[in-house]
Amino acid sequence: MKLIETMRKGAALAAAAVLLGGAVPAQAYQYGWLAGVRAVDLDVRGTRGQVQEYDGKYYKGVHGDLGFWNAGSFGLFDFSAKDLGSTEEAVNVRFDRSNGFKVSGKWETMHHRLNLIQAGVISNGQYFGPTGSTLATITPADELVMRRTESELNVSKTSLVDPRHRLAVQYWRADKYGSSAFSAGPRGGSNIMIGRINIDNTTEDVTVSVGVGAGADSQVTVDLVRNEFTDRAAVVARETGTAATSALGGLLKPHYSDSEMTAAELRFRTDVRDNLAVSGAFTGRRRHAVQNDMSNDFAVATVNAAYRPSKKLSVLGKVYFRGNQVRETQGIKRSLAEANPPNRHQIDKNHLRTDLSATYRATQRVTVKGSYRLELINRRDPRTYTIGSGFFFDGTFFPMNAWRSEVAGQETRHVLTGQAKAALPLGIEAEATLKRLQANRPAFVNQPNQQDDASAGLTVPLPADLTLSLLANYIQERNKTHSFDRNYSSLRNTYRAGLDGALFNKVFFGADGAWDNVRYFADVGFASPAAAFPTNNYREAGMNNRQTNTTAGLHARANLPKGFVVSGNGSYTWSDVSTPMTYRNAALGYTIDDYTPYDIRIARGTMAVDYTPLSYDSLTARVSYSIQDWVDKIDNANSGRVSISQVGLTAKF
Repeated sequence: MKLIETMRKGAALAAAAVLLGGAVPAQAYQYGWLAGVRAVDLDVRGTRGQVQEYDGKYYKGVHGDLGFWNAGSFGLFDFSAKDLGSTEEAVNVRFDRSNGFKVSGKWETMHHRLNLIQAGVISNGQYFGPTGSTLATITPADELVMRRTESELNVSKTSLVDPRHRLAVQYWRADKYGSSAFSAGPRGGSNIMIGRINIDNTTEDVTVSVGVGAGADSQVTVDLVRNEFTDRAAVVARETGTAATSALGGLLKPHYSDSEMTAAELRFRTDVRDNLAVSGAFTGRRRHAVQNDMSNDFAVATVNAAYRPSKKLSVLGKVYFRGNQVRETQGIKRSLAEANPPNRHQIDKNHLRTDLSATYRATQRVTVKGSYRLELINRRDPRTYTIGSGFFFDGTFFPMNAWRSEVAGQETRHVLTGQAKAALPLGIEAEATLKRLQANRPAFVNQPNQQDDASAGLTVPLPADLTLSLLANYIQERNKTHSFDRNYSSLRNTYRAGLDGALFNKVFFGADGAWDNVRYFADVGFASPAAAFPTNNYREAGMNNRQTNTTAGLHARANLPKGFVVSGNGSYTWSDVSTPMTYRNAALGYTIDDYTPYDIRIARGTMAVDYTPLSYDSLTARVSYSIQDWVDKIDNANSGRVSISQVGLTAKF
């Protein structure tokens, strides 16, 4: 870990030398600055876990922005700070000297709101908790938020004679801190462990890059990378000490092993001729887990060639190889062998991929493209997972190992793609794509060995400055190579439409909608492992998952007299998911007729008014109001509403 600290201090000293070294005489320059201030207010009802999943900003009080830049023959200096006073602050600094030295840095933080985890099941809108105990109770009112802070420092020197000659150093760091819900399955019985765990870890990365020119039309760059991860979060044990739970033991949240990664990469590019360019990269990387002493080695190589034999035809070829080998300790090898004697190693993988594509511009209005991809994948010690014997209510019995899921050892994929774009009469633009995947078998049961993907798009200009956009997509995939999911298939249809228009070049408006329909089927039953308890389970013909997502939206903007601009947008989404089945629990007295009940309604809307005085266009005042409403018809613990009001003033000079 000391290596990162030493390199970080070196990068900081280099940055100081760039900023302080070399006096520049006084000279004329240009400059500008920006300042903004906003008063914000937040109103919350219910939980914010879903409705503001990626927005943990502090919407209360005063936020501000500040920026300054100047430029001259000495170079360029640029500074900006956004959302000061909130929990989403960001600071960026950039200084480019005219002698080729550059220094830039950034610091920003964001808050990711996390969802709670329920321990029980929902039957007909009613919540049933687990029969055992939980480690802790987490309610919808609890705030589960992770803060992520990212910082970066870049120092570089580029030759003024030949820009291909370049030396650069980058230091990057990410800190995560907060809390989340965590669950772990039981060691026995039906106990489910739920608890709050804290998040506290740091990732640091230092990169040294050297670029040189080779000949008149070639360049080579070498990167050396060092990455370190440290986990400081507390270990959380499962609940122990009572008759109901003492047998569980173990950890709810273990210590995530600290890790170190060292990598080297060589990249090159050369123009062989005016119409032929070749580029590529070779990378070697080792990641080492400090606590358990395991290592993971990666070797990656890629070569690309772009050839343009004529103005109408261009050809692109790519070759990619990635090898991955896990270096286990002797203790881990023994534990793997004891658990499953044929498997004495983690899965090692070699992946070779070749691509060949051609683009042909048949006419000024028609362009066609075709491509072929071949992938060869080899896995050492692939796993075989089996399902024990199962009993059903109707007397159906599956013997031991009747269902098997085998990870593919040798995998071959062929992918053919064809695409056409055409500019039709009356300004109509059309585009269509066809794609076919064929494999000897997929890696896992939930992946296809056959897939057909077709899409088409149309853009139609209409009278009165209206434009209509249409898009349709169809995907069908199948997997008939696994005994576990011998009848797996899925079908997905997506349709989108949009209408945009303008009036007098002052009013802009539009409406859009989308409908997404998914069907997923797998030959899986919900069986009981013991003949004495078959009455809880009914034989299912298969897992027939259904998903429907529909979205409708509106947006508008009006440039009014005297510097006023009014804008607004809104959308409404409803999503339904179901997996019909029949299951009953005699002990708790509930029956489940849907394995994945899901009925969500999401409404979002924003209105804003901006005012810029015609006689003083450096000032802009803004008033905005936004609302987000998330309604879970199945589990109201996820429902919530958030509305945000903001009033602000921005000045630019």
